[in-house]
Amino acid sequence: MRRFLFLQGPQGPFFRRLGARIEAAGHAVLRLNLNAGDRHDWPSGRKIRTRPAEWPANIAAIMDGIGTTDLVVYGDCRRDHRVAIDAAIDRGITAHVFEEAYFRPGYMTLERGGVNGYSPLPRTPQAIHSRAAQLPPLSPPPALPPAGRQKGWGTFGYYARAHVGVATRRFPHRGWHRGLAPLAEGISYAGGWLRNRNDGERTRQACAAIAGRRYFVLPLQMDADFQLRSHSRYGNMRNALAGILTDFAENASSDVWLLIKRHPHDNGGVDWPARLFGDRLIFAPTGDLTDMLHRAQGMVTVNSTAALQGLAMGLPVKALGKAIYDVPGLTHRGSLASFWTAPQAPDADLFAAFHKMVIHDAQVPGDHGSEAGLALLVESAAAKLLKPALSLVQERRLSA
Repeated sequence: MRRFLFLQGPQGPFFRRLGARIEAAGHAVLRLNLNAGDRHDWPSGRKIRTRPAEWPANIAAIMDGIGTTDLVVYGDCRRDHRVAIDAAIDRGITAHVFEEAYFRPGYMTLERGGVNGYSPLPRTPQAIHSRAAQLPPLSPPPALPPAGRQKGWGTFGYYARAHVGVATRRFPHRGWHRGLAPLAEGISYAGGWLRNRNDGERTRQACAAIAGRRYFVLPLQMDADFQLRSHSRYGNMRNALAGILTDFAENASSDVWLLIKRHPHDNGGVDWPARLFGDRLIFAPTGDLTDMLHRAQGMVTVNSTAALQGLAMGLPVKALGKAIYDVPGLTHRGSLASFWTAPQAPDADLFAAFHKMVIHDAQVPGDHGSEAGLALLVESAAAKLLKPALSLVQERRLSA
């Protein structure tokens, strides 16, 4: 019998139902609740009320006390999760990390050891081709309904309970992993909506202004994105934007423009147009990224998964941070300055091998936005979690 230790998951019932599925298979499951939102999603979990400074000792003692064999988390950059993963590695415990899918829709990411910058996926063309050659042909992604109201209500319920838990001091010492309290972030979203009610018209004007021009696309990431904080030198999107705009002004040809697109889930906390400086810049608040990329010369990003869409289209991509797709033959290998004038297109065969490898080794079908997607996700995730770790390592045969 294996002993699974669950920490925080995506808001909603996914982790609770996954834990029940694992228990039904004959294994032990313990969930740790770090705030009242966690308790809302999984009422029977063990409450953790200690101070963050005590967490390393807490999690180590719990792992040792219950004989943990497997750790399950959502995201590997939250401080509590990072500490737990390091403790698991020190003890030979398998760490299973969920995250939003690399390739969307229809999937969720699940890797052993880490995701994104911490992913164990190979980063050399030779290893990628070798791994892909061992795999069966890909099946089409599952056709799932769009996210319904249950996802929105699940998120609302989670954060509402989390705030109540802080206010009533049931969980007095736990902060917010995103750095901004959900209520404050909600107010920021509302303010952004009020400021941006004419986004549709602004986007139409931006697309009209860029028509017929040579341009690159910069899709903004969330300002507090963990990928920026943990896997880049910038720390946030504001710093990244400033650096990219400076390089563009100094090195791009005078007939080339830069189209900057706001992240679709931006919380409104940053007035992005006010941060643009220089000439030949177009800001699109919304719009279809695919349409923008079809006519672009290339895409520049720090480490957004939006780059995978560009690579799939054969578009040159320059990555400025650590990313699973920043591989020779896929992304531009020169400086950003050289990218503006001579962008390198991805190798189509290498991308096909990369896509096949990622879908097979790092994605599970399903999502937590609809009942049909959730049911599929629970079954596919449970099957992968319960697969013996040694056989998975042998199956991958990852080379340096």
